[in-house]
Amino acid sequence: MLSFVLARRDYKESDQMITLFTVEKGKIEVLAKGVKKVISKNSAFLEPFFLVEADIIEGKEFFRLTTATPVESFKEIRVDWQKSILAGYACEILNCLLSNNSPENKIFKLFFSYLKFLSEAKEVSRIFGIAFLWKLFSLQGYLPNLDSCVICGEEYDLNFFASSNGGLACNNCKAKNFELQKAILLKEQDKENLKMLVRNDWSEIKLNKDNIKKQEQILFDFCSYHSQKKVSPLNPLLE
Repeated sequence: MLSFVLARRDYKESDQMITLFTVEKGKIEVLAKGVKKVISKNSAFLEPFFLVEADIIEGKEFFRLTTATPVESFKEIRVDWQKSILAGYACEILNCLLSNNSPENKIFKLFFSYLKFLSEAKEVSRIFGIAFLWKLFSLQGYLPNLDSCVICGEEYDLNFFASSNGGLACNNCKAKNFELQKAILLKEQDKENLKMLVRNDWSEIKLNKDNIKKQEQILFDFCSYHSQKKVSPLNPLLE
């Protein structure tokens, strides 16, 4: 079963529960017996964002992992602390937002493309973590409306982002609707940056560091409203 490792946690003295993101079953937890022992053959391949071929059998209480054969280690990411933070953050987000036992092939492909990009990129920054989360939300059905007002459909003066309504709102609707009082004021550059993050391929995403703070504000306001889960912010040490 082709799987990404998302997380691992201690279960018993020498065992661990491994969270896998699989092609066939989506996100699942499997019991890895004896994986904490020095002699374990599987342990080295069960770190986050390893791509493995996992052999799994159904036990009385849990799925049980018998063997994990490495397919891709993404070693270029593991030797770079910034890339490792971005890849690990994506694992954390997937673990938080994905439902158990629900296949998500498009998201699986998104994650693979993201890791391949990080592996090959000469430079990375926190903006790619923001872009990953936007693209994940879009695939889950939360694609923000960025071309017209979410209230009236107007295509001009779209100077606010209303998370509760799912996209941009015009000046007129902001002034008339009490429910939009918490909408985020945007500059023209903010809107262009937002469209780039949501729509562009990884290699086309470029953003001045001075503009990142506003994009994080927009994203996490949207996340907190639509996911109804506590989504962790990016590591503050990551540029």
